[in-house]
Amino acid sequence: MKSKGLPLIFLKEIHSFDCRQALLKEEITNLSKGGNALSLKQTVFKDEKDIRAQINRACKRMTQALEAICPEDCFIELGIDLALDEKQNKLFLIEVNFRPGYKGLKIIDQQAYYRVCWAPFSYSAYQQGFK
Repeated sequence: MKSKGLPLIFLKEIHSFDCRQALLKEEITNLSKGGNALSLKQTVFKDEKDIRAQINRACKRMTQALEAICPEDCFIELGIDLALDEKQNKLFLIEVNFRPGYKGLKIIDQQAYYRVCWAPFSYSAYQQGFK
């Protein structure tokens, strides 16, 4: 399926990972409640490549499901919140945000933060024929 000549897979690119960690003996990872922003490498103690591949597969399945459920909608960016149970090697969906905030990403990787912020504008400009 294409949209004005641009493959939709462009919209499904994962631009970044930012992870959250709760304070000791706490469950809330929200940055405003004292949680920490970490990179995936800082968070995962096992094979990072395997975890990254699992996350990529899960996100792709979720975007495909959203497209099937809402075929008339166009989701430019999504924040998909997942929990990782490393003991069971399982991912759990927490929520999908249609307007992610990127606060954690801004803390851990400013270049990725700016790239993600500009992606919708770049896509729109491309769709309108700007170079």
